[in-house]
Amino acid sequence: MFRILSLLTLMLIAFDANAYIQPKSITTPKGIKAWFYEDKTSSVISMSFFIKAGGDAEEKGHEGIISLMTGLMLRGAGDYDREAFEETILDNAIKMNFSNSDDGIQGELTTLVDNKAKAFELMSLVINKPRFESKELALVRDENLSNLANYENQPDYIGALALGELMYPNNYYGHNFIGTKQSLQSIKLPSIKKLHAKVFAKDGLIIGISGNITEEEAIKMIDKVFGNLPEKSGLKPVVEIQPNSKATTKKISHPAPQASIFFAQPGIKMTDPDFIRASVMMYILGSGSVSRLNDAIREKRGLAYTVVAKLDPYLYSGIIYGNCGTKRENATESVELIKKEWQRMRDSGPTDKELEDAKKFLIGSYPLRFISALNISSMLVMYQMLGKDVDFIKKRDGIIQSLTIQDIKDISKKLLKPEDLTFVIVGDTGQKSEGVEGPAPIVSAVPVGGQGILH
Repeated sequence: MFRILSLLTLMLIAFDANAYIQPKSITTPKGIKAWFYEDKTSSVISMSFFIKAGGDAEEKGHEGIISLMTGLMLRGAGDYDREAFEETILDNAIKMNFSNSDDGIQGELTTLVDNKAKAFELMSLVINKPRFESKELALVRDENLSNLANYENQPDYIGALALGELMYPNNYYGHNFIGTKQSLQSIKLPSIKKLHAKVFAKDGLIIGISGNITEEEAIKMIDKVFGNLPEKSGLKPVVEIQPNSKATTKKISHPAPQASIFFAQPGIKMTDPDFIRASVMMYILGSGSVSRLNDAIREKRGLAYTVVAKLDPYLYSGIIYGNCGTKRENATESVELIKKEWQRMRDSGPTDKELEDAKKFLIGSYPLRFISALNISSMLVMYQMLGKDVDFIKKRDGIIQSLTIQDIKDISKKLLKPEDLTFVIVGDTGQKSEGVEGPAPIVSAVPVGGQGILH
């Protein structure tokens, strides 16, 4: 398998950088900015968008309200009740989706070219005139409660939630945006409608559109969907947030036969000028298939089933986040090895070969990011969130190729702090910690961020 992947990488490395897509920045008559890429060979059109409205939009006791809201928005809009809406979507082969994270709401629309008018009409209704019916809220609430019940005893969910609270105590980046049983049951329709009016506004909107659509058509469709939104969001301004840097180790008893280890330290925001250097460093340390953590813990010693560490950047904060799955008796040794490799990278940086291999993979695999209109529109949104200019796609490979050993050493010394690593270990540890017996309470948020931007 490794040989096959290596051959694939070598083939991809020859990809002509000039063949990458070249999007352009457009502005509609109603003042909405977007990135646009026309592909006349495609049979589809995809639009991705992001609305800034993360956990700060959820008041205490209303955790999970964004998920309820977006679920309801796809259950009827305008004159279409849920049955008519779903039938029209199906008949026209239209795909719509919402998801949410700590920083906001992601939306996606994909349609065949022949059905674009109907697709954008429906999305306009979803954004501007959702029905928000009581009977549908009951169904969405039951679905979310069922999902929560499935998650809440899983070690991965428990550990990530606990780590989130430790890194961001009493802050929305550390709260459970999926919701709790109590919060989901307490949320009523008036609160959802009020939130919708606050969140959907032009100033928090980022858009990418790609596929077989002209610039003139794209501008018209964007204004059709978003042009009548308020200029300003009703949410409070968000300030930069510093994650907890005080090292802590928390052990949570759980009947799982393995130990699940989660760890984190302060990181960087999406828009940090060191983002690319830090991403390449973390590829070498923990997110690459032949990373140092994987080599030291899994390959050489056979201690872990999986081990990974990566940047987890947000708009107003950021952490470096990792997880490791191992036998209970190997948990302590695995933790020490993670700290050791963290220290070794900070003190010595990468080898020439490690940096060269990272460049080959990150550059060579990049064409795989352009395999569909939806992939492209999502990338156009992501790069805007990163604060990049519209020419970044053309420049990206050159930036990575120009990185030196000293660049990675410098960012390693600046960013990596093994003494600040916080650990959560979920498993039958044989010990009790902080009064925890059995599954931990659901009190925080699973770290979710912008990883995957470079690879």
